[in-house]
Amino acid sequence: MRKNKTTILTLLAVFCFLLSGCDKDNGKQSLTNGQGRLSVKLVTDNSTTNVTTRADENETLPDIGDFKLSILQNGTVQTTWDKFSQYPDEVSYPTGTYTLQASYGQIHNEGFNMPYFEGSEDFTIKDGENTDVTVTCYLANVKVTTEYTEGFQKYFSDHSAKINSEGNSAITFTKTETRACYFKPGKLTVQLSITKRDGGASSTYATVINNAQARHHYRFKFDVNAGSSTLSVTFSDEVDEVPLEFNVSDEALRMDPPFFVPTGFQSGEALNIKEGSAPDSPVSVYLNARSGIKECRLITSSASLLALGWPAEIDLANPTEEESALLQSFNLTSKGLGADKENIATINFTEFIPYLEYIEGNSENTFKLIAQDYLQKVNETDVILKINSLDNQFAISEPQAIKLGATTFEIPVTLNGDANRVKAQYYAAGTWQDLPLTLLSSEGINHRMQAQMPTTLTASSPIKIICGRKEKTATVNLLPPVFEVKATSTADVWATKATLHIIGEDDATTNYVKNRKVTVQYALKGTENWITPAQTQSKDVIVITGLPKDADKENTYTIKAVCMDNDNTTVDAKAISEITTEQAAQVPNGDMEDWHYTRPSGVEYWEVWYACSSGATPVWNTMNQLTTSEGGTSTSVTNRNGCRYSANSGTIQTTDMHTGTSAALIRTVGWGGKNNATADWNTRVCANITPGELYIGTYDASSKSPSYGYAFASRPSKVSFYYKYAPKNSEDYFEAIAVVKDASGNELAKVDITLKGEMNSYTKKELALNYTATGKAASIYIVFKSSANPACWTKNGNNLNPPPTFNLSNGEYVGSQLYIDDIELIYE
Repeated sequence: MRKNKTTILTLLAVFCFLLSGCDKDNGKQSLTNGQGRLSVKLVTDNSTTNVTTRADENETLPDIGDFKLSILQNGTVQTTWDKFSQYPDEVSYPTGTYTLQASYGQIHNEGFNMPYFEGSEDFTIKDGENTDVTVTCYLANVKVTTEYTEGFQKYFSDHSAKINSEGNSAITFTKTETRACYFKPGKLTVQLSITKRDGGASSTYATVINNAQARHHYRFKFDVNAGSSTLSVTFSDEVDEVPLEFNVSDEALRMDPPFFVPTGFQSGEALNIKEGSAPDSPVSVYLNARSGIKECRLITSSASLLALGWPAEIDLANPTEEESALLQSFNLTSKGLGADKENIATINFTEFIPYLEYIEGNSENTFKLIAQDYLQKVNETDVILKINSLDNQFAISEPQAIKLGATTFEIPVTLNGDANRVKAQYYAAGTWQDLPLTLLSSEGINHRMQAQMPTTLTASSPIKIICGRKEKTATVNLLPPVFEVKATSTADVWATKATLHIIGEDDATTNYVKNRKVTVQYALKGTENWITPAQTQSKDVIVITGLPKDADKENTYTIKAVCMDNDNTTVDAKAISEITTEQAAQVPNGDMEDWHYTRPSGVEYWEVWYACSSGATPVWNTMNQLTTSEGGTSTSVTNRNGCRYSANSGTIQTTDMHTGTSAALIRTVGWGGKNNATADWNTRVCANITPGELYIGTYDASSKSPSYGYAFASRPSKVSFYYKYAPKNSEDYFEAIAVVKDASGNELAKVDITLKGEMNSYTKKELALNYTATGKAASIYIVFKSSANPACWTKNGNNLNPPPTFNLSNGEYVGSQLYIDDIELIYE
């Protein structure tokens, strides 16, 4: 077994670093610290080792001056010279680690006498030291020669070989060729064409080297064993010699080789097809191999396909699982190949062609088919499908901006072709997903397409529009939300606060805006003094507080709002709105300063008190009209109607006040026309005991009871007052009530408390009004009762202090006493 030695070109590069010791005395410029001077000498070993072919004897190694040099640091080229002959005598470099690369030729340039050498070596420049580097450049491509034995040449009248690397055109070796040819490493295909002497048949045979390696010399030696009518081929590299045999008997030679029949195209003639489009009629190839299909290789030359990972060469008859999946993904279909190989097959390119792309200056796509049967014969007539991809002018314009919550939008598409082949995707959940498209209309190459999102859009969304393998990216932008912020009823607006609602032009907009930060401002109507109040937002409800409190009148304010959009821009509400605040009104005489009383003619010891000035209509009323209803003028032993214990006002003015000059004294009193003032409780007469009341409303004389309520259009948040309390006994307690009603008499808010225990000094108390219903206020009442415990309304010394014994004047029955002053309505 013969072994071939590797051809090696050795480049000896010597680097001399002359550092700070060099000076002008020796003709060299001084260097700064940390730099070195680099001198390079490149020496070649101008011979090859143990090469025995005739081709080697005629080869001349490249001149050392033609080698390209590059200096790299951290993978980045620092300096380069196309030819070593251009390299200067001296070059200075900073200290550090570098790489020297040297090369000759190009790996993609294939042909006779076109070797490619390359080599590299790392080195370090050290401060103050000289460094020598040796770089060996090796043959980086595959060397191939052919040889025909004397017997072979006598047996065949004509012969030649064609050899090609994967994806490249074949190079012909004539029967007299002795030169070495150089190919890129990888798969090599060898085709041998022969013609027997004496009018014999012709045929073509093929073999493949699947992994031809760089730095190897492959020798193909063709011989024939005439006794057995077999053709033998041996090829050797530096490791092994591999024999192959082909049947070249007359019968085998006369057997028809595989042949192709194209449909829809002429072999070698280009079809002009717009990228992304299918041909007008089916494009396919019929294959017939009488000896059975062994291989069917598709050799592709297509810049667009190869850039997508399509193989330069693939055996359609024996694809791997990965290759089968690739063929399926590109819609290249076949019958009679693969696992179902037969003698006949078809290869359909029709749906594969739309994957070809237009590339300016390089849009020709060539597909060559080579079939081999089980006699190793290959087709004698080439079948080549050429497709010239035309620019389909595919482009898109900015998609239509859409409203929040919309699911459809339009995309203007430019395409010189079938717009129904355009696809779309949108990005969601971390992946690109299909987006359905509908063609709405077409005018020439301009098309209106509508996309249908599976869910409503609440944010700008990236999309891809796809035509074949071309993609255009865009963003579907949302129109600014159209919304307003306003009070939806007059009940939403109070004296110092308002409840506002976010209302979008549709439900989707409302849902979007309510989940964004919305800021409200107000200004007194007719002014531009905009104020940002304290505010809280809960979804679509915004409560603003701290509006100016006005005890004298209602005020109208203009409201505007802005929304913080997704991209941190602000969007104004579409319009301003108005609100009118309630008057922060107070109930008249809440300070209890206004009082007067009346005495019927002839009365000396009792009077009727009113919580208002003389002549005014009282807002605050009492039970005094009841507890004085049986009084008279007589004050004798037999008729005591003129005495105070028979007719007494339970609620009266007092000068024991919190502020000002007076307050209300609310007392539980005994009264009745037949009352007396005997010494013994068993014989005392006190017909009636009535707790004193101070309330907002009127006294109903017919029912002898209060009618609570006073027209009032405001809604206070609290009722505040100051009180003192002197209960007659430890079991008694007083009651305070506040109620706000609407026009229908429904309670909007109510608070009812009782307080027990003596309070000797004025103490502030607040009644918080919790509004449990919505609506505008129409009335209000406040009630204070001196006693709320019915057990304390009976005649005995525990509940009442009696008048002096045998009193016939101003003595009185008095129980628990409640002092009330400075009643105020609070608006928050």
